Amino acid sequence: MQRHEDWIDFAEQDLAIAKLVLREGVIFKPAFFNTQQCSEKALKGYLAREKESITMTHNLAALLWQCDKHKKEFVDLLEKISILNTYTIKSRYPQKHRFFVNKELLNDAIEKAAFVLNFVKDCIGK
Repeated sequence: MQRHEDWIDFAEQDLAIAKLVLREGVIFKPAFFNTQQCSEKALKGYLAREKESITMTHNLAALLWQCDKHKKEFVDLLEKISILNTYTIKSRYPQKHRFFVNKELLNDAIEKAAFVLNFVKDCIGK
């Protein structure tokens, strides 16, 4: 079983990378994936803490429902993770419809990911 602390550490690193990109103002698009990854790893950290098997998925909604079985307040994250979930593909692969990014949009993604991470850390007492 993986340690929940390791998942949270990786989530914090993904968030730090996104913040660094925002601060430096270069190549924003890949940093959106880091915000999604921060949230994914935070949710997986919670599941590890609860001794749940961790599904090999990037789908934040699927992970959220798994977490919600243990703590109903996770449903409150649905709006935030729904937006972050779209960055799994949009930020990494060419799309039929272009994915336009800017500093404000990245800042919003960072705030959402930080909220998810802090929510999880509060739930696990870290």
